[in-house]
Amino acid sequence: MTIHATNKLYSYLGYSGENAVVIVSTGTITDTNLHHIALVRYGNTATQYIDGVADGTGDVTGLTLNNSANKWGIGRAGEYASNIFDGWVDEHRFSKGIARWTTNFTPPTVAYGEAADTGNFFHFF
Repeated sequence: MTIHATNKLYSYLGYSGENAVVIVSTGTITDTNLHHIALVRYGNTATQYIDGVADGTGDVTGLTLNNSANKWGIGRAGEYASNIFDGWVDEHRFSKGIARWTTNFTPPTVAYGEAADTGNFFHFF
């Protein structure tokens, strides 16, 4: 995910080229407030949410995420030294095998904590 120069949220899924799925938000993020961003795969659809509201979907039929030899990264594109995120990441949660949200939702207002159902959870200070 990245905030493009157009202030739209872009989610890149899969490899580049023919197998890539790019989800582009219709809304923009133009302030410096903290935002809850979620990318959820449910069946053959990936949906990105901004502050609990669905804002962009992509068809991921047959796509294995992330079927790549590249490293996965938070705040930049894996091992690449470019496209560094210029902002703050407070928490990151990666869940496998569960779609946490499938409709619009109210984002949590407190930290996730270390409950057993949080998936891979990273809290940044």
